[in-house]
Amino acid sequence: MFLSKKWSLGVLFLFSVLHLFAQNKQYAFRVQFANKPTTFTLNQPLAYLSQRALDRRAHFSIALDSADLPVYQKYTDTVLLLTQGVFHNQSKWFNQIVILLSDSSKIGFLNAKSWIQKVDYIAYYPDGLHAKKTNSLEKDKVQAKGNLFKTTNALSIYGEASKQTSLVNGHLLHAAGYKGDGKLIAVLDAGFYNLYNGFDSLLFQNRIIDKYDFVSKDADPIPGGDHGSYVLSTMAGNEPGLYIGAAPHAQYALYRTEDNNSEQFIEMDNMVAALERADSVGADIATMSLGYNEFYTPSYFLFPKSLLDGASTLAAKALNKASSKGMITVAASGNEGGNNWDFLLTPGDADSALTVGTVDSFKNDGPASSPGPNYKGRIKPDVCMLGTPAALLYIRGNVLYAIGTSFAAPQLAAYTACVMQAAPNASLFAIKEAIRKSAHRYALPTNKQGYGVPDFAKALSNLGIVLPPVKEYPSQIQITPNPCTDFIKITLPTDLNAAVPFELFSSNGALVYKGTLYFNQTNQASINLPDSITRGVYILSVEIDGQHQKRSFLKF
Repeated sequence: MFLSKKWSLGVLFLFSVLHLFAQNKQYAFRVQFANKPTTFTLNQPLAYLSQRALDRRAHFSIALDSADLPVYQKYTDTVLLLTQGVFHNQSKWFNQIVILLSDSSKIGFLNAKSWIQKVDYIAYYPDGLHAKKTNSLEKDKVQAKGNLFKTTNALSIYGEASKQTSLVNGHLLHAAGYKGDGKLIAVLDAGFYNLYNGFDSLLFQNRIIDKYDFVSKDADPIPGGDHGSYVLSTMAGNEPGLYIGAAPHAQYALYRTEDNNSEQFIEMDNMVAALERADSVGADIATMSLGYNEFYTPSYFLFPKSLLDGASTLAAKALNKASSKGMITVAASGNEGGNNWDFLLTPGDADSALTVGTVDSFKNDGPASSPGPNYKGRIKPDVCMLGTPAALLYIRGNVLYAIGTSFAAPQLAAYTACVMQAAPNASLFAIKEAIRKSAHRYALPTNKQGYGVPDFAKALSNLGIVLPPVKEYPSQIQITPNPCTDFIKITLPTDLNAAVPFELFSSNGALVYKGTLYFNQTNQASINLPDSITRGVYILSVEIDGQHQKRSFLKF
């Protein structure tokens, strides 16, 4: 989902019109400072960066600079005192803060202050901002419910995610042990509501190492919608036989930056603050399924396309800065293909970002995927992933299909984490180039697909890493119905006429049931599942002709 925003206005215009409304109204202003006489020093970076962040900087030989130093606290305190405002967020990279005022006229107290560079009016909230929080579910991203399709061989464990996994040879990374271990992915999105089924291992293993809500300014980003949950599922979902995401062993930081109730420029400031926090905790990758081009509140504004040149919008500047600090940034190209805009959204135009479009399972263009290049001609999107449609874990543990670059970008981010795990000594530039060069249209890029669909086995080969071949043992058995309720029917393609032992394992490998199958003349046998077999994914193992044949199924 792409919530489009922006409004930036000189302070002197203001407020005879906007002064009217509700008692709890708030006006948001960005205040940029002219200098940074901070009390912090580059010689004591642990005061403002984590050890993990410093280790990442050292690994890539990235020096600290003044942009790493915090905003001067005395400036912030003085602004709040003069305006009687409320602090919302800040950016040390751009030396600015965002404040909320109930009386917009008080912004005038900042006029002619030599230490203030400029002030921009960026949002209006008739009912205030920080008190608002909702668990409302978004309705626009789920396009179609997917029916379970049968998979075989090494891909069967991926279930509904098999198509998007095999399209880019992601399963070959996983088979070699590269599942994102030790890598931290920051996810910037709307809310992360209902992280239950399919996220058990993520939660139980404490791999959500940081979280924050930059909209409501509190530590819980869960309320606010479910778009982020769908995005996260493409990376961290882990229900073998039903769904496995692209980096099931990675660590994650969850940041809510989008306000579903408004479309204003302030969300770009939230994005900046989240990227800075991701940098400070040591994230390796930041992915955002967000895009901006038009804004409706407090007044309609549309970006001129000339600003989407890779380095001019606040969002693009933020991604470029994050990249310079040692993170790989991943952005969705947008879902504006074929409409009046028919162009990228920012920060998908950012020069340093890996920008992602969508294709279908045959590598055809996703019709709604925003085309490039950016305004200065840089090829965008960089690559495409399956997003027309993509399989997602639904909030109740089911699987749905959805269309959009929102669900393509995180797949790329997750597999990039796997590549970084496999090639720890590669530079960030080398990793991004290896991914681009692995794509199927690299020799002849297009505006819709950029370099095309990456092949992550080839990307590793481009980095000098050859993956071992994956041995696949075709399973002869078929299970119906799948999903099932209280029984399953097992079918063989050839005559057997024998009694054979079977074992039933849970998704974590525990033996939960065993017995004997008696195949009839139609090569079928059945198992009545006991009450002890509760809802979940199970693996049936049957020994036939000295070989263990396995098949997974889902019990409702």
